[in-house]
Amino acid sequence: MPEPPEKQAPETEALERRAADAKFYLTIGSWSFIFLGIILLLSALLFHLPPNIGAALIIGSFCYVVPGLVLFLWGLVKVFRGKDLSFTLVWQSQFERKDLRKTVKFLLFVSFFAVLLILPWLIGVSLSDLMNAIIDFTVAFVGPLGLFIGVFFIGIFGNFTVLFPIPYQAVLLFIALQDWFTLTDALLVALMAGLGATIGEVVAWLLGRSQTEALEDSSTGRRIMKIREQAERGYGGILVFLYAATPLPDDILLIALGAMKYPLWKTVVACSLGKIVLCLFVVFGAQLPFLRLILVQMFGGGSDPIRETLYLVVGIAVILLIFFVPWSQYGRRLFGRKASGKS
Repeated sequence: MPEPPEKQAPETEALERRAADAKFYLTIGSWSFIFLGIILLLSALLFHLPPNIGAALIIGSFCYVVPGLVLFLWGLVKVFRGKDLSFTLVWQSQFERKDLRKTVKFLLFVSFFAVLLILPWLIGVSLSDLMNAIIDFTVAFVGPLGLFIGVFFIGIFGNFTVLFPIPYQAVLLFIALQDWFTLTDALLVALMAGLGATIGEVVAWLLGRSQTEALEDSSTGRRIMKIREQAERGYGGILVFLYAATPLPDDILLIALGAMKYPLWKTVVACSLGKIVLCLFVVFGAQLPFLRLILVQMFGGGSDPIRETLYLVVGIAVILLIFFVPWSQYGRRLFGRKASGKS
């Protein structure tokens, strides 16, 4: 028996909306970033530029290509996991002008942080040198306490660039390897750097919070908003802590939590604890030879696009697995079958 027209209309509208979302991510939503990244990369490789300008363009290309690839992969996921969704239907759909406006805003946002990242390279200063200069300045201006003020500021500086981490842990590792470094210094450095890192990460939460209305207008956004109940059951705080205490990109998680209006104070508490644990691991691990080698590989090599991309992919995968896979349904099926088998 065919379904009544009034029931078919909402289903058709939802299908067209999901198809339009997928087309947006697979086309203009992703390729605008990838195209800009390729232009910057070709400019660095084809033209005879000074080394510092070439390095700045390569880093800038990475800033655009990574978000573009993530958006493109997300579009593929939407097609393959969508019911009754095909590439033919996706291609025939039409996304709205407001999607283009969102793309422009996001491009401007990414460009802002890209400029912040490549500016030190343009003037011939590495990010590590810049962070060390911040500490040297605060020590010279304030005295011995300037060390802790300095690591507080580099904690902020190393975490306020969304999706593109700055290796501030390398500076902590360098400080921890000094002969004068004591237990008290380690505790204070970890505390101040962790608090600074938390302030920097709040930018990601605020970014997500500012995009709440935009996300509510898309099927992907509405799916993100549905995970609020899971976050409020305790998963949100635990995940923020785990991401903050590891090299995984917690910006992705904080943007999602901000979009779903997850309480800022809970985010700050969990993020602070995680960042302090991470900084303690760095400064105390530097005193142990076997851990020192691991830390140098993780944080001591400066900015590594391959490593950061790997962290980004793994971080997104963990969030998708936890929030978007219906584990409760699988658990009920698994244990229900076992119970029925026993009976």
